[in-house]
Amino acid sequence: MTARAALWVSRVLWLAVGVAGWIAIGAALDGRSTAGAVCAQVVAWMVFAAGLVTLVVPSSAGLTVLRMVAPLTPIAAVLTMFGGAGAGRGASFFGVAVLASVLISTGELGRAFVQSSAYGEEDRFPLRPAAGFLLAVTIGWVVWAAVLTTGAVALCHEVWPLGVVATALALAGAWPLAVRCHRLSRRWLVVVPAGLVVHDHLVLAETLLVQRRALVRVGLALQGTEAADITGPSGGHRVEIVMRDALKIAFAPSRRGAVGRAIHARSFLIAPTRPGQALTAASDRGLPVSS
Repeated sequence: MTARAALWVSRVLWLAVGVAGWIAIGAALDGRSTAGAVCAQVVAWMVFAAGLVTLVVPSSAGLTVLRMVAPLTPIAAVLTMFGGAGAGRGASFFGVAVLASVLISTGELGRAFVQSSAYGEEDRFPLRPAAGFLLAVTIGWVVWAAVLTTGAVALCHEVWPLGVVATALALAGAWPLAVRCHRLSRRWLVVVPAGLVVHDHLVLAETLLVQRRALVRVGLALQGTEAADITGPSGGHRVEIVMRDALKIAFAPSRRGAVGRAIHARSFLIAPTRPGQALTAASDRGLPVSS
């Protein structure tokens, strides 16, 4: 699936999530008091609207918001399934919610969003998330989602003190969580006419530029390579960039207030989410890509 196709399919699936959710949530709230039902529906529609806006106007910031709110929809589907919507409505809601969440997490959709924020002749390719940072962000998201869900359910049942406090905490925690998640959305390998750029302030202290004339080889890394690893580290296939002369690579501080170390290397490793597409773009620009 191409990046453009992933974007359009995600839009269709998100609209399906909205329709299925409207039916299921309406059925689950049928017969409940007006105040509680309205509060729960407001929370649900805020989540849907946030995802819809990002899909209509994609950007790297929108990718962060979308990937924060999309996984909330399967949770909402399960709650409606056991909250009175019935197995049929709840299962339909759950099915489209899972499909949308899976597609939104793919590299193709990430490519579509980050490329929408590109300047001029840039080709941006998202990098795979660093394992340690991804684990910390995931734990933070789980806590945030649990608090938000608790608040929505409490409001629905008119447990006002718990509902108001939990919802307020979730709204207050959304910003610091988004700031951390956004660091993952702003990690790119960029193919430009002048060469290659690694934009990754999670791992690097400064953006890394390798000019065209300095490149010797760009290709998939072989097992046992001694190239410097600047992937985070992260999993997946890695791309090795070999240069004529040693390049200074400054790493970001590992702790608050600590000074990041710097090395000089003639080759380094990066991990785009779709390395084949990145190598194809580099080859199209006339860079020395090897098979």
